[in-house]
Amino acid sequence: YSILFKLTGAALIAEQLIFLVAFYILGTSIGWPASLGFPAEQVLPLIAEKSTAVFSGYYLYLISSVLLIPIAILVKNALSETDNPLLNTSLSLVAGFGLVSSAMKILGIIRWLFAMPMLAEVYLSTTSSEAMRQTAVINYDLLNAYAGKLGEHIGVQLLTAVFIGFLSFSLIRSSRVSS
Repeated sequence: YSILFKLTGAALIAEQLIFLVAFYILGTSIGWPASLGFPAEQVLPLIAEKSTAVFSGYYLYLISSVLLIPIAILVKNALSETDNPLLNTSLSLVAGFGLVSSAMKILGIIRWLFAMPMLAEVYLSTTSSEAMRQTAVINYDLLNAYAGKLGEHIGVQLLTAVFIGFLSFSLIRSSRVSS
């Protein structure tokens, strides 16, 4: 199982490095994560102005979130023990919460890659009427209220915390991890 441990460790390190690069790009370009709470009138022009950084930062964040899917499965397989049903149940929960957390994060991130740039374009277009601009603002607020809460509150905060909790329990219970 040594190779499985190494592959799992490498995937965990890669996921964190990719996330840190995304965090740096988004933080230096649009003040992320604080900018998540800014009003549409402030963020939409920023998205248009920093479109390349926003796309590359969120794309990297998406990749790091997708990597959680194989990581959840790798962790489960690396730590599974045939004679420990409590540990195996905990590891199944680790994998399940990891998969759902990843899915919620992905839903939250995708809005920044596709919907938000389109809303920024409509909002800033010289051919857009005031009604179209207000519609862009309403859609921005709606997407943040829905996809943002799914991604940030459920995916990042709640399910990731549960994932880490079950993972911690599994690591403590595993005989494959040195004491």
